[in-house]
Amino acid sequence: MKPSLTTSKVMDVFIKAAEYTEIPVRKTDDESLKKLFTSVKSELSLDPKKMKQDEAKFWKQDPAVIKAELLIQKQLTRESAVLSPSLQSDFRRVLEFAPRLLEDLMKMAVIPHNEQGHGWLSPALGVIELSQCIVHAVPLSARKSTSEDTAPLIAGSCNV
Repeated sequence: MKPSLTTSKVMDVFIKAAEYTEIPVRKTDDESLKKLFTSVKSELSLDPKKMKQDEAKFWKQDPAVIKAELLIQKQLTRESAVLSPSLQSDFRRVLEFAPRLLEDLMKMAVIPHNEQGHGWLSPALGVIELSQCIVHAVPLSARKSTSEDTAPLIAGSCNV
């Protein structure tokens, strides 16, 4: 984790958690994951100018990381694709791990990192935004920044 980590980069750290890399990867899931990829493709960090290269790069990642990211994106986009029983089980597992992993990421962000005892604001806000997006099933792309550069999900929760 770095002090300048954005929300999309927090997602990259989040999906590479050891708990997700231990999720079984089955050949029988390949077709379902490809369909899921097609339906959530617009939410992945793929450059439209280099789509073919970015897609190839995406599929070269660790298969467990690919599966975790696609299943999280399924939640964020409320994708209605029917999953096989084994993938449905993996989906539940990914969501069950999410609260604890996000809490651990938050602890890493707010732990004192300098002499003044300050944590890192940008990653902490990114973890909060990602948490809200997962809980409310809102895609990361729906977080349009306001003039204060705070996403509306956070800004709305602060207006008490």
